[in-house]
Amino acid sequence: MAQSAKNTLKISRIIHWALLAAPVLLGIFVYLFIQNNAALGDESLQELIYLPLVFMLVSIVGGRFLFQKILGSVKDKGLEEKLQLFLKASIVRNALFEMTGLVTAVVAFLTGNSTILLLIPIIALQFITNRPSLQKVEIELMLSREEVDSLK
Repeated sequence: MAQSAKNTLKISRIIHWALLAAPVLLGIFVYLFIQNNAALGDESLQELIYLPLVFMLVSIVGGRFLFQKILGSVKDKGLEEKLQLFLKASIVRNALFEMTGLVTAVVAFLTGNSTILLLIPIIALQFITNRPSLQKVEIELMLSREEVDSLK
């Protein structure tokens, strides 16, 4: 069981960084495209520039709410079940931020405005601060000392 729990934590880390890869890579591509094609951008679409900010706000509030809601019943579960719930909650929260990053890159591409791409490093910072470490898992799941020792 301890090996399975360790694998779940490892899978959680892999999924976490994979969700960040798409917005970062798309953001880099869009930035380079905009820099090489200065004529790109439709003035009639400039009001779209606020859309990523709305998505970011929804991701922050909604992501935290959904994360806490999913982990709400974790106290009476076994270690493996706790880690599965943590994995599910992390994927939901991080998917909202990934969506925000993708929307940001698409809006930058459509408008030709690369300034909004500054939101992607902020999203990356959020991913870095919420990465699934043993300490974070211990705190979020309220693990006992024995459960933490079995994950080491």
